[in-house]
Amino acid sequence: MLYKTIFQRFRSYVRSNPDYVYSAINSTAAYIGSYLLIYLINQLVTVLIASGYHIKTVMYYYGIRWAVSDFSRLWSKDSVITIFISGPATLFFLSLIFLFGIFDLLYYRSRSKIVFMWLFINSMSRILGGFIISNIIFLYSSNLVADFLYISLSEKVVIMIASIILIIILGYKLSGAFLLTSDDDDLILRPNRLKFLFFQALLPFFAGNIIMMLVNIPNLKFEEVFLYFFPLVFIIPVILNSPKPDFNQFEPAEHKILINRKLIVISLILLVAFRIVFNTGIHFGNN
Repeated sequence: MLYKTIFQRFRSYVRSNPDYVYSAINSTAAYIGSYLLIYLINQLVTVLIASGYHIKTVMYYYGIRWAVSDFSRLWSKDSVITIFISGPATLFFLSLIFLFGIFDLLYYRSRSKIVFMWLFINSMSRILGGFIISNIIFLYSSNLVADFLYISLSEKVVIMIASIILIIILGYKLSGAFLLTSDDDDLILRPNRLKFLFFQALLPFFAGNIIMMLVNIPNLKFEEVFLYFFPLVFIIPVILNSPKPDFNQFEPAEHKILINRKLIVISLILLVAFRIVFNTGIHFGNN
């Protein structure tokens, strides 16, 4: 049977490359958990700030429904700017904490490194990617802020290009840090780096996004799909620059990588709870 042959080959590959496969599993769990956490923080901050302006909202797993008319007097320059900039601003400050966490643990064996890395990537991707997609789709979140700040179309284009350049530079500069998320020094020796990044970055990225898209069916939105794949702009420079970093601070040492069961359970609980709790929507604002 074909499926038996495929399963046997997969099992054989896992047995001969356990560190790579376990790294991919752990990184996928970290990616999904971090994406959901960043998404929820951004949405919750937005609806809570909106409730401060007496604007009713309903938060679903696929987005926010604004329970007020577009022409309501509640929408003012002050409310629009404060509401829609609150989420990205919060994520920006959190991204600094995540970045500090990455470098604080950089030369220590810690399973938290890959979690902090994905948290940083997803937070920056939602900030910068959110601005880009908001100016592609008419009247979507950050676009309102830009309009109320009287930012012209040409200025928006410049900011979008600058956002892409910034995320590319971040990926290039943090290439070494991404490699050091490995718990096994042998995996980041130069001959092994591309293979390691495939299992630690690319495979978890695509696997995690496929899972997230399936969870969002039947309410999968174009703007969210764009934000799913925007981190690829960060990951590609990481891979391209991976041969350059030198790690002279320590001697490569073999270390057995284990499946992080706690991380997997937390990510699964968060994923299931996210889909079930926000399925019918949670109301915010004055009744």
